Amino acid sequence: TIAENVIDIVDNGVGITRDRIEALFSLGDHGPMSTTQLGRFGIGIKHQAVNAGNILKIVSTSHDGRVRVQVDWREVLKSGRWEIADPKWLPVAVNAPTGTTISIADLRRPPKISMEQIRQEVALQFRPAIADGKRITINRQQIELLIDPDLTDEVNCQFSFSGGRTARLHAGILVH
Repeated sequence: TIAENVIDIVDNGVGITRDRIEALFSLGDHGPMSTTQLGRFGIGIKHQAVNAGNILKIVSTSHDGRVRVQVDWREVLKSGRWEIADPKWLPVAVNAPTGTTISIADLRRPPKISMEQIRQEVALQFRPAIADGKRITINRQQIELLIDPDLTDEVNCQFSFSGGRTARLHAGILVH
């Protein structure tokens, strides 16, 4: 959800576990996700949070419990030390729904971009997830799967890499 002074990113995934929470606040530390390419380099969420707003708040429920942690980047800058308060963990009921809410608040002046441009960028960036059936919404409007353009002379290739990773290439000449 994108509002005037806060952006909330909400998911219904497995949540953030105790062994991964510190990676969200440690530069270069990462917690790679087994199902996605997220978390590979350890800078994404920190870079975006510092760049977009002054306050980062994370609330997450996992099998480890419910965690709340908040950082005010202005306070970090004033202190001259990259120190974040310890996360607060609470127990949760067995089989409680899991998921995470990341809030970036006290936003800095965002670039002038329309909501439609944001939707298009998200649709492009997360196309594989949307094609896989994941549902992404912005301000309650679902992001639709981008339709592939009409191509001629199409080529489809599958590549295998070390560690069991694969990539697929679909290319061709645009009809128009």
